[in-house]
Amino acid sequence: TKVVRSFRPDFVLVRQHCRGLDANQDYRSVILGLRWGAIPSVNTLLSIYNFMEKPWVYAHLLQIRKRLGKEKFPVIDRAYYPNHKEMLITPKFPVVVKIGHAHAGLGKVKVENHHDFQDIASVVAVANTYATTEPFIDAKHDIRVQKIGNNYKAYMRTSISGNWKANTGSAMLEQIPMTEKYRVWVDAVSEIFGGLDICAVEAIHGKDGKDYIIEVNDSTMPLLGENQEEDRQLISDVVLQRMTQVCRAGASAAQNINPHNAWRRVLVMSKSMTGFLNLG
Repeated sequence: TKVVRSFRPDFVLVRQHCRGLDANQDYRSVILGLRWGAIPSVNTLLSIYNFMEKPWVYAHLLQIRKRLGKEKFPVIDRAYYPNHKEMLITPKFPVVVKIGHAHAGLGKVKVENHHDFQDIASVVAVANTYATTEPFIDAKHDIRVQKIGNNYKAYMRTSISGNWKANTGSAMLEQIPMTEKYRVWVDAVSEIFGGLDICAVEAIHGKDGKDYIIEVNDSTMPLLGENQEEDRQLISDVVLQRMTQVCRAGASAAQNINPHNAWRRVLVMSKSMTGFLNLG
């Protein structure tokens, strides 16, 4: 007999993508249930839900670019194909084709010519999903700008394995100074979907000397470099701060928590999607 254990968390920290590559990694129903129960979280469940589809996020990045200008917020140009049938108009090659909602370098292919593009279109047909294309940028290095609460960090990642995807294979990671340009990027992103307590901007610095923002991440962003322990503590501080605000503002019993011992009831949605975070 299978024993089903039911519990109600007081707070949720989401550190795992809610959609993986197969049906066994689809946790959207969990997010919907938490939202149904009005459970507060970091990042907010509204933002977590909005981050499930990359074209939706990209559309909001275009709004930021329109407001700030391309010089201050250099989001890469991208074309959207709702399905394989629309992949008839070939872009200027080489391009990078991204299939569906995959992340961490998966579902991303460099295409050199229209013959390969049609081959990729057949893969999109089998996957029964959407696809996007963007110009291939001959990169000098990648840039990662992250914000956790009020803490900012910037990193430079250079491939040493020759792979055009710097987040795949061997790469050299170096923390770099946080410039005003980077601060503008990540501050603008942190305002979308009602506000993001934790976020990161991924960009490419091309050999042409230009920067291209290619992606943004929310609280599910991976931690990098030698400062991971510090970043985990910063995330804990953000969670405690948000719980304190909920405790002060919430009048209902569902949100009336004591931040000093609430670590016992903080659900952490991470790799296993289960577990509790000890903030004590």
